Amino acid sequence: MSIEVIILAAGIGSRLKPYTEKDPKPLVKVNDIPILHNTIENLITRDINNISIVLGYNHQVIINYLEEHFKHVKFKYIINEKYAVTNNMYSLYLALKKNECSAPLLIIEGDIFFEGGVLDYLESINVSGNYWFVDSLFRESNGSYIRSSDGEISGISIVNDMEKIMNDENYSKSTGMVYISSIDSRNFYTWLEAYVENGEVNMYYDNVLANYIEELKMRIIDIKDKKWYEIDNREDLEKAEMIFK
Repeated sequence: MSIEVIILAAGIGSRLKPYTEKDPKPLVKVNDIPILHNTIENLITRDINNISIVLGYNHQVIINYLEEHFKHVKFKYIINEKYAVTNNMYSLYLALKKNECSAPLLIIEGDIFFEGGVLDYLESINVSGNYWFVDSLFRESNGSYIRSSDGEISGISIVNDMEKIMNDENYSKSTGMVYISSIDSRNFYTWLEAYVENGEVNMYYDNVLANYIEELKMRIIDIKDKKWYEIDNREDLEKAEMIFK
């Protein structure tokens, strides 16, 4: 299928020190494989080569790495110069600003490590639909959780108190991957632009999408049977290395 990918990889990764003192967060290794390398390898193995990457902190180091290890891939680089004072919604805004949105869009957060089989779900979706990749069994940490019923998403919450949702089967953990149709990716840009023009740039794109769930008619793709992990701190890195050993 024809699809455009945006990888959000502009962050500093301060919670991953001392690893990020040597390498930018996207190049932190899980069992000797950099997070970003794993993502790109999974994509190109499935002939998904239209890849844009939003970079910020220490971006030239990442570009040099990619140019050395993926010489046959023509990446599009977007530099978020305000990476230290903005969040991923601003990075996504910058990427969509340069994107023609002529094909469906796959957003991948730059701190998730996942097995390639996760992408195989793309083969069975309705290309004109909108989907959020989730794990319905995951309850290990705070973060973005998606509320759904019979597969249809009804809400998005940034959860800081896991006790509130621990036993609620309607909530699933966001895996940091979202599929948006070509039509709605342009709408998404318009919504992000409104926030940016209002000076609201230090927030998650999840917060923006939460206000348009009914309009998007999003559904979940539950990858509970696949291996993945979001890596924000040293403990996460250790867990990921155990999962993928």
